[in-house]
Amino acid sequence: MMLARAFKEEALAKESEQAYFARRVQQELDLAAATTDRSIKAIHLDLAALYAAQRCGSAWKKDPGSGVIGVEKGPLIPVV
Repeated sequence: MMLARAFKEEALAKESEQAYFARRVQQELDLAAATTDRSIKAIHLDLAALYAAQRCGSAWKKDPGSGVIGVEKGPLIPVV
């Protein structure tokens, strides 16, 4: 009985984490749509992509010079 309760609590926590990231993706997309400044729009679209990746359990591997170079599981890893 205790094990079933732990699994249920874990599922609820994961569900609310996914709901949080889904909400943040939508907020960033809405902010990107509302601005006319290209650099601000790019920032919001980048944030939306990062939140979407977090929602899926992936992290974007980015190269600051050329942009996104792939997707991998785990934490964000800086490219040097």
